[in-house]
Amino acid sequence: GEALWYTHCLDGAKRVRGKQDPEAVETTATDRLSMEIFPNPHTGRFAIDLSGEGTVDDLILYDALGQEAYVATGLASGTTSLDISHLPKGIYILKVVSGDQHISRRVVHQ
Repeated sequence: GEALWYTHCLDGAKRVRGKQDPEAVETTATDRLSMEIFPNPHTGRFAIDLSGEGTVDDLILYDALGQEAYVATGLASGTTSLDISHLPKGIYILKVVSGDQHISRRVVHQ
């Protein structure tokens, strides 16, 4: 059978997210905002494809200790490139916030 992933939303509801997405860390249950990261894993440069309504309020990259390693604000939907080759190799969490929506994905810098 098909593996389903669930989202525990801020309102306490648990919603089915659909097909298995091994890079998904957290998302609100909505079709208004989506994010794809490629390539992932990467060697320091990667692209983020944001689609949905409006602009992205915040794009925050957290290191393994939960510290902000990179922050961008006011991004429009579309593809944005990031260069984090100056940061230590490891696993990061990329969080995108747009209004009351948020999506977090694991990013592997190798």
